Amino acid sequence: MDTVAKQIIDHLPPTKSSILSFVGAGGKTTVIYHLAKEYLARSQTVLFTTTTKIFHPAFEGRKNQRLFVGPADSVLNTVMISKDLVIAASEEDKKNQKLIGFPPRFVDQIGNRKLFDIILVEADGSSQKPIKAPADHEPVVPDATDIAIGVIGLDCLGLPLNDSSVHRASIFSELTGVPIDGTIDSSACASLISSPQGLFKGIPQQSLKIVLLNKADDARGEEQGMLIADEVINQNRQMGLVDLIIICSFKTARFLAVKP
Repeated sequence: MDTVAKQIIDHLPPTKSSILSFVGAGGKTTVIYHLAKEYLARSQTVLFTTTTKIFHPAFEGRKNQRLFVGPADSVLNTVMISKDLVIAASEEDKKNQKLIGFPPRFVDQIGNRKLFDIILVEADGSSQKPIKAPADHEPVVPDATDIAIGVIGLDCLGLPLNDSSVHRASIFSELTGVPIDGTIDSSACASLISSPQGLFKGIPQQSLKIVLLNKADDARGEEQGMLIADEVINQNRQMGLVDLIIICSFKTARFLAVKP
C-alpha cells in the first residue's frame, strides 16, 4: 500500500469526480503516478494527461498503462475507460522520448463529459529541476481544475540560485529577492508560494490550492518543510491563498499536513 498517497488523498475533499492540476517542480510526475495508483486501488477510473510535455512511460519503465495518442477529437472519441491508468497525449516526440499534451480546453471537455472519475494533469514544465518560477505563458492550467497542487522539491534548499538548480532562475530571483548565485532558503520558497506571480500564478479562483513540499526524506527535511509552512501561514493569514500544506517523502513514507 502506498501510505503517503493514501494520506494525501484522504486529506482531499471527498468527491467522485475531480480534475487535479499539478504545477511547480520537484517530482510532479512521480507524485502523479503515486496518486494514480492509489485512486485505482479505490476502484476509481483515472486519466493522466498533460498540457505541456511528459516523458513517455516506456522511457521511464512504467507498466500497466493504456496509452492513447492522437488529435484531441480522436482521443476524446476513442479513449476507453480502464481498470489500469489511462494516459492520453496528442503526439509523441520520439527524439526526446516525450509525449506532447493537449490545450487546457480539451481537458475541460473530458471533465465535462465525466468520462473519468479522476483526471490528473501535469500543467507545468520544470526541466527536472527541484524548484521553478513561472514564465508569462506558465502554468497551463485547465479552467475546470478542482484542485491545484503546487510542488516544490525540498532538495532545492541550500543550493545556489542559478540555471543549474532553478527553472527560470532570473524570474525566481525577481519574485523572491534572492540574487543570482545566492542561496535558496526556506524564506525564498515561502515567497515563491505566496507571490501572486509565483507557484499558484494563473490558477482558477475556484480551485483548492495545495502546497506539496516533496522530498522531506529525513527529520531535517521535515523540519525545513515546517519552516516554509510557518512562513506561508504567517504571510497568508489575511490573504487565504493556500488551503493546505503537505510535507512528504514518497521515498521514506513521511507525511505531515498543515492547514493555514
